[in-house]
Amino acid sequence: MAEFVDIDIDWGEVEKKLNKFLKVPDKMSKALNMALNETIKGAKAEAGKKIKENYTVKRKGDITGNLKAVLSTKRTLMASVETRGRPLALTKSKFRKNTKRLTAFANPKASSPGGRTGGFAAVMDSGHMGIFVRTGRFEHTTSSNKEESKKRAKTKKGIEPLRQLFGPGTSQMLANDDITKEIAEKVKERFEKSLDRAIEQVLRQEMGN
Repeated sequence: MAEFVDIDIDWGEVEKKLNKFLKVPDKMSKALNMALNETIKGAKAEAGKKIKENYTVKRKGDITGNLKAVLSTKRTLMASVETRGRPLALTKSKFRKNTKRLTAFANPKASSPGGRTGGFAAVMDSGHMGIFVRTGRFEHTTSSNKEESKKRAKTKKGIEPLRQLFGPGTSQMLANDDITKEIAEKVKERFEKSLDRAIEQVLRQEMGN
């Protein structure tokens, strides 16, 4: 797993604000813990949103399933969003196939036109669909060669190995500096609002409201 973005927060100012309104360390920890968890849940949602805006992954679950919010506790007072998962098969993104020429075009990135993959879309006997190249006949290089699985399919010549093609995974999608910058700005703004709400909530609980 990997953390994909650092948030630049002035923790000195945060401490001053907590001291000003709450003073008691236990109440300060409680408010900060609440603010961190509300923020990190929002950060996960924001990351998923940015991937959908910048990439053509078809199923939301293929994105959110690879994002994990690690929540804070009053003891740790640390929270993060981690990315996990392998590169996604090209069929998880928008693609089209040319039946006559047995070629497939895929565009994992929303801002790019569909490019020729050098492969073809096929359904295996198991029902699995993928975009494949025949090994030995065409060498297709992607950023995820290590993750490419090998498949086998029956041809007129017998059994010929196939290799499935993959696009970027969630970690690679979020490695884009422009995306992480936007997420960091949104999350910083969310944290400031969440901290104010958390302080108000702890104060209300203290007064019995």
